[in-house]
Order: sequence, then C-alpha cells, then structure tokens
Amino acid sequence: MRSKLRACLFLTTLAALGAQHASATSATPNDFFAGRQIRVIIGTDAGGAYDVYTRLMAPHFARALHPTQPTLVLQNMAGAGSMVAMNYLYNVAPKDGTVIGAMNPAALVEPLFNPDHAKYDPRKFGWIGSGARDTEVILATDVSGVTKFDDLFQKELVTGSTGAAAFASMLPRLVNSVIGTRMKVIEGYKGASAIILAMTNGEVAGYGSASYTGTKNSFPQLLETGKIKVIAQYGLSGNKELADVPLIINFAKTDEEREAFRLMLSGQEVGRPYMTPPGVPPAVLAAYQVAFQRLVNDETFRTEMTKHRLVVDPLDAEKTLAIVASVMNTSPAVVQKVKKILGR
Repeated sequence: MRSKLRACLFLTTLAALGAQHASATSATPNDFFAGRQIRVIIGTDAGGAYDVYTRLMAPHFARALHPTQPTLVLQNMAGAGSMVAMNYLYNVAPKDGTVIGAMNPAALVEPLFNPDHAKYDPRKFGWIGSGARDTEVILATDVSGVTKFDDLFQKELVTGSTGAAAFASMLPRLVNSVIGTRMKVIEGYKGASAIILAMTNGEVAGYGSASYTGTKNSFPQLLETGKIKVIAQYGLSGNKELADVPLIINFAKTDEEREAFRLMLSGQEVGRPYMTPPGVPPAVLAAYQVAFQRLVNDETFRTEMTKHRLVVDPLDAEKTLAIVASVMNTSPAVVQKVKKILGR
C-alpha cells in the first residue's frame, strides 16, 4: 500500500513539474506576467545614466508586459563596469524569466580581455533589445586651439578622465595608437561633471570620450554658446544630430584598424541593452521581446523620455545579438593588439 502511495505521489509530482514547464515554455504576456514580480538588475550605480534611463522606463515597460502591470523591482549591482552584474545574471540568477538585466555594454568585451573574471558568453544571454544608442564624442574648448578633428594630428589636446579603465582613457589611447592623434589624458576626476568643470576653468582642454546625450542634457549652454565643441564621434554609425561631425572609424586605413575600432566601439551601438539570463524558456523570452517593441513604439513612453531629454533610438533583439556576436568573433590577433594598447 505504501509503495503504491509513494508511486502515486511521485507521478503527481512529475505531472506538476511537467505542467509548470509547459506553462513556462508556452507563456504569453497574459499568462506569464500577470501578477508577477520581475527583478531588474541594473549593472551600474544609482543615479548614473543607465540607472536613470531604466528607472524612467520601468513603469512603462510594466504596462507593456501586461495590463495588470507586473511589479518591477529594480536592484543596483554595480562593479567592474557591469561585469559583476553580468556574472550574476549568467551564473546565479534564476532562469525562469523572473530576472532581467540592464547593463553597461562596455562589459561585452570583458570575456575577451579578462576571461578569468568575466565568466560569461555574451552570445548566450537572452537579448530583449536596446532602448537607445549611446554616442560618445570628443569635446574641445573654444580656447584649446583644436577646432576640428584633423587638428589632433598636429596639436596636443589635454583631456580629462576618471581613471585608466574608463572609456575617456581607453578610447583616446586607442585612437592615438591606431591613427596617430595626439591626446594627452589626465586621470583622477570624479566623473563627467568634474571633467566638464575642469574644461571650463582651464585645467584641461578636452574630454576624450564623453556621452553626447549626457553633455547635451547637463550642459546645453556650453554647446549652444560654442564654449565646448564636438569635434569627433565614436561608434559605427553617425548620430543624426551630428551629421557634420566626423566618425573616427572612417580614419582607419586597414581592415585590422577597422576591426580594432569595431571591437571597442560596438558597445555604443548596443547602447542601453536589456537581457535575460541564458536558458530562459523561449516563449518567455519572446514575450519580453514583443513587449519591448510595444514599449519603444509607445507614444506615452517616448513623450516621457523626451521630457527628461533622453533618447529613444531602439535596437531589436536580433540586431543586438548580431552586434554582440561580431564583438566575440574579433580575431585573436586584434584582441591582443588592443589589449596591449590599453594596458589590459
């Protein structure tokens, strides 16, 4: 009798597990997200650009996921340029669709540069999409003597940065080494605002890799009056607002130089990405992707972001994954060359 009871309980448990699996793998926004609590891991500090963007987006995304608006709980997990959060999402976070990530795309290259610590393969995340590209630019003051990018081949531009691992240090070093510009980086500033302040008081004459959106939003008067000028833009494609500003990648003369730039600049194309851990049921991931497309086309969301001077320039999951894959497929020789240039 007991053996029959144990067998019955065993079969009942199997049936329940099977039903749960079937429910997850056939999930739609209506049957998966209703009443759910979704944890959003933000791989940066509170108050930073990625954090602010995600917090403004969250209530609109909840509405796009389901009419009942599942609860999105936002949790900051800063460290090593989002590498800590990427490791958590890849290796620790539940893979049932109840956790997603909002990351700094700079972490995409870390498995190539730092495989001992970056324990993830970016191609295996479940990519949901990106809210916007993040255009980085080179800035120069009106008294720097540098009025256009070509001047940097003859004149030295002293720029500010937070530290050696920041793009404001790495990208000028890369550009100097690959195409021969002359940017000198002074490190030790606390952040973007401190670097802009240093430019206005004459401590430094430029900023080797600044967020265009961040500069435009925080210091519009400096750009409008010409006190600070955008002299070049990074990225693989140009920002529509900077049609007359040259793209640095266009100065590459060889395929190897272009590949080196693509390795370091692809993150800007990915911009503000969102993803699930690997192994999330395909139907759940698809539901996230559909909801995300609904979000970025929602006029209420777009109006909200415009009010806060934030850009909505989305990238869908397929295109995001294509860029991620191209980064990971960079030739080992180019990776080693770039690592040497950056001192990684």
